Amino acid sequence: MKTDEIIGLFQCPGCGRVCVGISQIAAERDVVNCANFIETLLPSERLSRSGDTLESLMLRYMACGGCGTPSSAFLLAKNADMSKKITLQPVIAPSLPVASQTFGS
Repeated sequence: MKTDEIIGLFQCPGCGRVCVGISQIAAERDVVNCANFIETLLPSERLSRSGDTLESLMLRYMACGGCGTPSSAFLLAKNADMSKKITLQPVIAPSLPVASQTFGS
């Protein structure tokens, strides 16, 4: 995922986790790249228990990794809503009636 593909920061209304919002097109491309990489691994090197189908990989972009709330329900977040030393999960950004914020603002 490239920085210019980030739509903004979004917060899960279920658990408060902050995620990076990306487009569905960017998520689909990342899933295909991930699936192609997984194909190069030996079965013993694969960590996934859910199967590595495109569908199972895509589901990771459609919900909160903490509580499972759909990303379509996420709200805009501010930098102040997140911890300083974390890795943000990318999710498909929800459609919002207001303009998205710039990443890092």
